[in-house]
Amino acid sequence: MITSSSEARAYFHPDTAIGYSILSVRSRPLPLPFGDRFRRLTSVTKTACAALLLVLPFSGAVRGLTPIESRKLAMAAMPKKEVQKRGVTIELDRQQSGCAIYHAYGLTSGPPFATLTIGWWSVDLRTAEVWDELSSKRVTSGEIAAIQRTVRRRLGVKAEEISAAFANPCYERYSKEP
Repeated sequence: MITSSSEARAYFHPDTAIGYSILSVRSRPLPLPFGDRFRRLTSVTKTACAALLLVLPFSGAVRGLTPIESRKLAMAAMPKKEVQKRGVTIELDRQQSGCAIYHAYGLTSGPPFATLTIGWWSVDLRTAEVWDELSSKRVTSGEIAAIQRTVRRRLGVKAEEISAAFANPCYERYSKEP
């Protein structure tokens, strides 16, 4: 039971949005949201809920790339010499217009330390197409093509969707938004 608001802290994993808590015991109990309702559920209902949560991510109900898949595509688009350098970071800058935009940067090797942008890449979250944001060109490679085949098969992406993504790349989509 959570017993002190000052000692209950929740942490969330950024890629999976799964949370866990670090707790310590104090004297006065705090109410847990849905705690009593969950305890009153039968074991059959709890089992059915758990099974549903396990099956949903694999049932095709998810209609886009996972954060891990889009990050892999962005990393595959980076120049290989940059990926292997120490201190290189690639992070999701934002999601906009059905695209995930990643920023890659590294630290300079000596004082004064600074960050240097390696590049910006956008990934279409439906078709898995990848564009270099700085040159406004589509990025292709054997590694990217392998990831795209796997993702497109899982999502059931049709050739018409891929053609539409070519005609309307990520860097043009969000530049047209108000």
